[in-house]
Amino acid sequence: MEKHGLSKALPSFFGADMPELFDPAGDETLRYCGNCGQALGAGVFLCEKCGCAKGLGNRYCKCCGQKIDPAVELCMNCGQSVLNVYTKKERKSRVAAGLLGVFLGGAGLHSFYLGNVRKGVVQLAVTVATCGVGALWGFVEGVMILADYIDKDAKGVPLD
Repeated sequence: MEKHGLSKALPSFFGADMPELFDPAGDETLRYCGNCGQALGAGVFLCEKCGCAKGLGNRYCKCCGQKIDPAVELCMNCGQSVLNVYTKKERKSRVAAGLLGVFLGGAGLHSFYLGNVRKGVVQLAVTVATCGVGALWGFVEGVMILADYIDKDAKGVPLD
């Protein structure tokens, strides 16, 4: 936080010490708040100025902090894409989802992992109702995930 010129003390509206506001892993690609342009310290995932979550907002570039037009796809200052910037925690593993689909797809575990809870329950029910034949659905989806035909989770975040 010091390298960005921010003090270690949190603003009074956050309270004295709230360690849950800091992510020890952090994501170094998101250095500025997309809502107000405030510099964010390493590991912080809430803006200290406006309270916006790290990675949200479309008024300022999250990489250089310059004001941007929400309709553009690239920042005119640094060239970074302003549409699809996601934190590391938001992205799910393509390999994990694909292997879950191939080996445990009949139980819908890959769908649960990707956030498609209803679809996972339906896959499990179909597998049970068809005495295991419905597991082919999960296997095919697992292969599609590994082959990059399915490339987003339930929230639309690209797979890592």
